[in-house]
Amino acid sequence: IKSVAGEIQAEAQKRGIHGELRFCKEPIPLIKIDKKRFTEVMQNLLSNAIKYNRDKGKITVIVTRDASFVYIKVKDTGIGISRESQKGLFKKYYRAANAVKLTNEGTGLGLFIVKSYIQDWGGKITCRSSSEHGTVFTLSLPLKPKVIRTSNVSTSL
Repeated sequence: IKSVAGEIQAEAQKRGIHGELRFCKEPIPLIKIDKKRFTEVMQNLLSNAIKYNRDKGKITVIVTRDASFVYIKVKDTGIGISRESQKGLFKKYYRAANAVKLTNEGTGLGLFIVKSYIQDWGGKITCRSSSEHGTVFTLSLPLKPKVIRTSNVSTSL
């Protein structure tokens, strides 16, 4: 998470977007998931948080855990996603109407891929959003994933 945040920091600074990372005090064990795919997940969520944010907005990433799961929240102060658009959010080639108006960048595959990776690991992704408060994506990843994709690569959060 820290690595991806560092990679996109310059892009955020161009628009005056402030970022904050918050990690729980409890240690988070290594999780056996594909490091490359986890990086793709975080790149997608954080770059979307920049792309659809307001100038001088904010992005907050919060990482917590319990006995079974690690939870990652990616919050932004962006344009939000209507309830109607949230229904199609994780479908292949889907882009919310306000996102299309804002930019023609994007294929509508990013969140579809993110969800498929997370589900393959036995986790879930949810979205809560409003035009007044921005968007929060919450990932729950099991400390012991059900499926290990491609290589047995462990990654540390």
